[in-house]
Amino acid sequence: MIEQFFSEMLKDSCGDPVALGSGTGKRREDRSHAYEIGEGRLGVALLFEDARKWAYARRTLLAAGCALRQDGDTEGCFAFDRSDKAQIRAVVTLAGLTRLRNKAVISPQRPIFDSKAEAA
Repeated sequence: MIEQFFSEMLKDSCGDPVALGSGTGKRREDRSHAYEIGEGRLGVALLFEDARKWAYARRTLLAAGCALRQDGDTEGCFAFDRSDKAQIRAVVTLAGLTRLRNKAVISPQRPIFDSKAEAA
């Protein structure tokens, strides 16, 4: 479940949980965000206003071993493995996500959230 990894969890317009990252879109889907795609994998949608930023993010995530799913001019989607620390580090940094501090002590009744953005 994606809730085990990221702290700022909200529901998108379809009701699916997403971890919001950086961006200024009016809708939640218009910001960079991570989501669950099944089979132990997570996805990340990166939305930039500049093609150079997207090109840098694409190169960085491909080098980390993430799988490119969609490639646009200034945005795209990647699939990444939740057990690969290098992939998670790259995704968190590029999407502007906030990770949970202590993933081992999370309970559905009282989740422990990170109050500050964690770079790695």
